Parts: sequence; C-alpha cells; structure tokens
Amino acid sequence: MNRSIIHLNIADFAVAVETNMQPSLKNYPLIIAPFGAPRAVVYDMSEEAYKEGIRKGMPLTRAKRLNKKIKILPPRFNRYEQVMKDLLKETFAFTPLIESGTTDGHIFLDVTGSGRLFGPSVNVAFKLKKIFKKMFNFDPIWSVATNKLVAKVATRMVKPIGEYIVAPGEEKAFLAPLPVRLIPGLVKTDLTKLYAFNLLYVSQARALTLDQLKIPFHQRAPLIYDRIRGIDPAPVTRFCETRSIIRPDHE
Repeated sequence: MNRSIIHLNIADFAVAVETNMQPSLKNYPLIIAPFGAPRAVVYDMSEEAYKEGIRKGMPLTRAKRLNKKIKILPPRFNRYEQVMKDLLKETFAFTPLIESGTTDGHIFLDVTGSGRLFGPSVNVAFKLKKIFKKMFNFDPIWSVATNKLVAKVATRMVKPIGEYIVAPGEEKAFLAPLPVRLIPGLVKTDLTKLYAFNLLYVSQARALTLDQLKIPFHQRAPLIYDRIRGIDPAPVTRFCETRSIIRPDHE
C-alpha cells in the first residue's frame, strides 16, 4: 500500500511570523539575525532579501554590505515555537502522525489511514492550507507524495507559493531532470564529489551502479543510491522536537 505524505512548508517562517506582527515590513528586504553578536549570521530572510543575494548562514556584515538599508530584526525563537505549536494543534485533527521542527515552518503528515474520515490526501492539504490562511494569515506551500523525501523536493519546486502532487509511481520521473543539490540528505561533500564527476543532475547520477558509487562514497553509497531514486522508507514520526538550526538552503 502506498503511503500518503503531506509536506506543509511556510516559507521563510521566521520572516512570516514577524511580518504578520508588523505588516508594514511585508514586501521589503528583511533579515532575521542577532545583530548584537560579534559573528552574527543570517538566520532567515525574506524573498526580497534573497533576490538581492542574501543567504541563510551568511555573515551579517556581508549581508549589510549588499543592502545597507535592509531591515534587521533579532530572532525571537520563543515566538516562533509558540506559533508552530498553534499550527500543530490544527494538524492533529487530521492525523496523529505528524513530524516537525520547533521553529522552522516545516510539517510532515502521514494521512495514509485518514482517507475514510477526511477524504483524499489532496483534500486534507487544501483544508489545512485554508485553515492556516484563515487562522494565522499564512499561505503554506504544500505537496503530496509517497514519502518524505519526494514530498520535500516537491515543495522546493514551487517555492515561494504553490502546490505539487507526485502520484505513486511517478517518483523517479519527477526527480530525474532535477539538479542533485535539490535532493535532501546529500551533504556538501557528496555534492562536491558528484560535481567532480560532472554528475550535475539526478538522471546522470543514476547511471552509476551501487558498486560504482561505493568507490568515491564508501559507506554513504547506499544512501545516495536510494535518495536519487526517490526511495525513502523513513516514517513520519510523532511530533518531533528538533533544535533550531540555520538551514543553508532557501526554505
């Protein structure tokens, strides 16, 4: 039986929370960073700031050089955590199988067994999107797929707004033309090695057998082999408390 996994992503979550509190900041370049720290880095930024070349994890001094008039707010993790808890209260109405971080705006739901009560997974995703918009003024990206890996890639494809459905059996075809950098779980050293062999796209990397992958990647070869084929048996765990981290990609 194929699983039905929904991924909800409130893009630039910290910025979304702050601009809900201060609507005058919407549609302007905005950075979330501890500007009093000597080696402060960008924790989050708005889409407008991203378009100006600012990235998560970038030193704040460099970000300020790119736009000297950019607005900077300190991160308020307690606020982000509370908003996440409020969002999760709404998702628990549809399934107990929910996985999320504490402050990152990402939520996975396994609604495989919820069809009789709430209808197809796509309907659940639409309902949650409407709830988040009505109750919290958030407009989440969402996707539906058979596992977390494919669902997460799908939301990356439609950022900053939209939805994507990857039907069962379409996982390999969906991933094939994409850059390998979009595959979750591939770390910087993995990408460096793939690029060294001029393997820039998933379809190219799939040309290597598992034994061939073992030569440069050693013990990581099986994971990479599965990931580029959209294979991810990892379950959606019940509410998962994770530490707040700076994600290097724009999510």
